[in-house]
Amino acid sequence: MKIKNYVLIASVAINAMVFLSRCNSNQETKQIANIDTNSIQAKDLPCACADSNRYSTDEKEGGGECISLDDAKANVQLFQNEFHTSVKGGFLSKKALDKIFCDNPKANGIVCYLAKTGKEADDITIIVEGFTSDNTAIKNCTDNSPVIFRATAKCPNVCSQVGQ
Repeated sequence: MKIKNYVLIASVAINAMVFLSRCNSNQETKQIANIDTNSIQAKDLPCACADSNRYSTDEKEGGGECISLDDAKANVQLFQNEFHTSVKGGFLSKKALDKIFCDNPKANGIVCYLAKTGKEADDITIIVEGFTSDNTAIKNCTDNSPVIFRATAKCPNVCSQVGQ
């Protein structure tokens, strides 16, 4: 009876770890659970996490660059000083990003555009479109990097339908 309980507990723990690591790129979690995420079927993953058809083997730089919080703040301030707008950014929910990646199973990134919605100075927004590119490699990221990225591939070189 004790062995069955241990097997049941181990099974629940392994299933929980598989569930938690499905969209998690944290290699340490995957190693602890001894999970080969390449063997997980795309049908088993939430659509936004099904990456098997998204990436080329000919990956090029341009997927972004990890930057520090201080660098991000400095870049935003430089923009503010140059363009004198009260709008510093915009928020998109994970639901919006999931919809982009679920509706376009080949998209492996997003392209963001600064745009105006009216004539007022503060009628500025950010438009985001899913896109497929070989420019997916990211640089300067370490295990201790903050999750802040600066775009390195930019339109007009990498443009989606909105920017053409």
